[in-house]
Amino acid sequence: MAGGIFYDGNNSLLASVVLSGITEYFCSIDVYPGIIKFDHFSPGVWTVIGLNGNFTIGVSTKYLFGLGYSNF
Repeated sequence: MAGGIFYDGNNSLLASVVLSGITEYFCSIDVYPGIIKFDHFSPGVWTVIGLNGNFTIGVSTKYLFGLGYSNF
């Protein structure tokens, strides 16, 4: 079973939180570029959290490849 909350503006997904019963990916949080703004730069951030305490986190932009870190 899974459930989520999604936020959109002008028919464009801007953020989401999804919870599931999957041990490795219990919680997934995404904030897409457009929500967080630093002058003319707007990154996106995301994370996946497991029930066992492991996580993956990353940063994305609409211009370059994203970067991430995982302790899985």
